[in-house]
Amino acid sequence: MRNFIFIPYTLIQLHLPILKNTAFFRSFNGQYNDNPKYISEALHQKHPHIKIVWAIQDGKVESFPDYVKVVRLRSKEYARYIARSQIVIDNYTGCRSNLVTKNNPIKRIIFKLLSKHRKGQFNLSTWHGTTLKHISLDEPKFKNAKFCKGYFNTDLLIAGCDLTANSFKTAFSWDKEILMCGTPRNDILFTNHKNELKKKLHLPVDKKVVMFAPTFRDNIEMSGLQQLKNIDIDKLLSILKDKFNGDWCFVFRSHNLVMSAIQKGSLKLNSKIINGNEYEDMAEYLSCTDILITDYSSSMFDYMLTRKPCFLYTPDLFNYKNSERGFYFDIEKTPFDIAQTNDELISNITNFDFECYRKKVEEFLVYIGNIETGKATDCIVEELEKHLEISKKQ
Repeated sequence: MRNFIFIPYTLIQLHLPILKNTAFFRSFNGQYNDNPKYISEALHQKHPHIKIVWAIQDGKVESFPDYVKVVRLRSKEYARYIARSQIVIDNYTGCRSNLVTKNNPIKRIIFKLLSKHRKGQFNLSTWHGTTLKHISLDEPKFKNAKFCKGYFNTDLLIAGCDLTANSFKTAFSWDKEILMCGTPRNDILFTNHKNELKKKLHLPVDKKVVMFAPTFRDNIEMSGLQQLKNIDIDKLLSILKDKFNGDWCFVFRSHNLVMSAIQKGSLKLNSKIINGNEYEDMAEYLSCTDILITDYSSSMFDYMLTRKPCFLYTPDLFNYKNSERGFYFDIEKTPFDIAQTNDELISNITNFDFECYRKKVEEFLVYIGNIETGKATDCIVEELEKHLEISKKQ
């Protein structure tokens, strides 16, 4: 029912004047995090007169700074600002993007109309991670769909390495510009605000942090819940203390859909597990993390920039690789030790060799064509200034 109001209202707004010096942001499904967050904050700091508007679903309004105007997803205000803001920033491939098959002729027409570029508006998309697993049109479920067409409503994509840029070309049939500037959310990994961030995230300042952050799968139970049950946390913390010294705490950072299941009671987080979803920004958690355990999440590539240890725990590797998503390159080429059982994970941690690991990391960064320097946000703000009214007056 909501679409019967939202879609025609958006189409009308697309024909009304552009709102000068207005920047509209959307991250994931209405959160305040990821690449858009860091661009938004830097843009406001440099040009405080620019109106900053953010899309939100039912998240924490208090997460947003006071200067931000918050609009609910798919509301009339949302339609107004997404269609008329001078610049639009999102962390996918456009706020009005979608994949449509031949079996949805009405959707094809709608998205063709909605994704039509309008004069005077600049759309920048950041995506949300380095590509290991297949995305968009490269995913098996879309690659095999006849006449599946992508509508990607953006002018410019950014990337932090050649691997990601090349993936965009096939995943989005992308033949326009890709700005090789780095990834804004990763800039924080080049700074040192660990204790300050720990206090903000309610993490124990006097303990080292091991974080388990699995990616999302088609099966929610296998999106970290089952793996979490199989990890012997007591043994893990004991081994970490023996191997790396100090006291440790265990943080579980799940996908948002998985967190919803946890909140509904399908999994109880006991006192040994710290909820890593209390705050929305994954980059802040990574900044506080001393060891990362993940599976196929792009967080491994972000975290790799810190040169700190990362381990892969992938009990469903065969299925994920051959059936569910597949990879752009052999996961064995990453510098991370791979385990498919809890015992293998413990063994990999016990036998970890820092010198060997760091050498592999440097070689892998060359392999993917990494260009991250911690200056991505500044580069993007400079690009946005070209499309704002203020830049024309200076």
